[in-house]
Amino acid sequence: MKKYLLACFAACMLALGCGGESGSGSGDTGGGSGAANVKLFITDAPVKDYQSVWVTIHKVELTGPNGTVAVYENAEGNVVDLAKLSKNNVPQFAFLGITNIPAGVYASARVTLDENVSLVPRGGGDAIDRVFADSQNGQKVVTFDLGNDRLANQDNLVIDFDLEKWTEDGQFVTAVVKKGLEDGLSDKTRHEHEEWEGTISHLTGESGAQSFEIRHGRWYVKVATTPETAIYNSDGSTSPTLSNGARVHVRGAFDVARDAVVADSIKVKMGGGDGHEDEDEAEGIVSEVGANSFKLQVTDTEGFVPEADVITVSTSETTRFFSRGGIPMTSEAFYAYLSQNAGPAASFVEAEGAYDAATNTLAAVKVKLEDADDDDGHIAESEVEGPVSEIDAAAHTFKLTVESWEGVSLEKGEVVTVEVDTDTMFRGDGHETLTMDQFFARLTAGVTVEVKGSLQGAKLDAVRVEFEDGDGHHGGDD
Repeated sequence: MKKYLLACFAACMLALGCGGESGSGSGDTGGGSGAANVKLFITDAPVKDYQSVWVTIHKVELTGPNGTVAVYENAEGNVVDLAKLSKNNVPQFAFLGITNIPAGVYASARVTLDENVSLVPRGGGDAIDRVFADSQNGQKVVTFDLGNDRLANQDNLVIDFDLEKWTEDGQFVTAVVKKGLEDGLSDKTRHEHEEWEGTISHLTGESGAQSFEIRHGRWYVKVATTPETAIYNSDGSTSPTLSNGARVHVRGAFDVARDAVVADSIKVKMGGGDGHEDEDEAEGIVSEVGANSFKLQVTDTEGFVPEADVITVSTSETTRFFSRGGIPMTSEAFYAYLSQNAGPAASFVEAEGAYDAATNTLAAVKVKLEDADDDDGHIAESEVEGPVSEIDAAAHTFKLTVESWEGVSLEKGEVVTVEVDTDTMFRGDGHETLTMDQFFARLTAGVTVEVKGSLQGAKLDAVRVEFEDGDGHHGGDD
């Protein structure tokens, strides 16, 4: 799903005047007995005629005991493909946010959309531009009944866009929205992977099991990391660190059981931002690979509505390339990976840049490999470098004192245990291949090595270990 800029909620939350100021703990939502802490989701039923239905959501409001209150607001607009909210005839959920409103009975709700809707026919092809019927001043307002629903603390509200009942007459689209069912909310596989951006606060935990809040005014979202979370710096530099006050871009899915967005990846914005704060973004499946471009079957966008179901992504000498774990790649390695993973195993990629509707091309400043299904349980790839100690060749382990890292959040001076096995690749300082016995024969305390693998807690399972050469470099990279 889209990136949700938390600043879009600040004015909305201040206008609500609900309860007192939020406390310092992550469990404090700022709502007392007279406040309802509401999580807002959208969903949809299957649609037969269209592969994609792109709409732009600006606002969601409820009418209740104190009149009308906004529970979601995005002035720039949240671009959503509603058709993606149903997979294999099973409704999916997209999490919009959490807000505090006065507790009580709410009779109705209204959703404000941009007047334009873009339809991609089943089977793909160019998008068909339509306008919502009865739109005014560039927007369409859809009102629906809530059945005098009483909202109290820790409640959920699901909005169903009910595409099955939408109609299109060749010029106008008539929309139907209704209150949705909460059935399936506890199933984490039915929650869409979305993107969030904001500033970290209330950070707790250790690498692989951290939690924090992204907060703006009275509105926030909780984020939790796991060993699968890839963490990287936006400028490609080493040693990404999660810290209070850091600005981050989080990709993940909301988990009702954990009451948090479980992060797939976290991009740490460097220098107050990486210079590309307002770039267009697209995610999707790679369908064709060229020398300096590839076709992307779009599954999600930010900042634009695509002109077709497939767009062209072009790269240049200034484009930055990242692996699935957030580790910088060369252009050659990135395109080689795309070429090797074609057909049924096609790569899933996120691209940032400038989209040109006339050519249906996104000129990328950054591209990153992603997972089409982030629930596969893979452990994120990491690279850690530092001097060695406590070598145990019989146990196939040694200690490493962290000096620099990529793909995870660590601290300089932290000590991890590296474990190798017969599948680990060993390399000397001249990039030569070594056996495990040769590697341990050369390994001495104080020698600096670089280890690539998966970090779980304080243990790093190595897939490659490489000696640093005399000039402070490594033999090479894959």
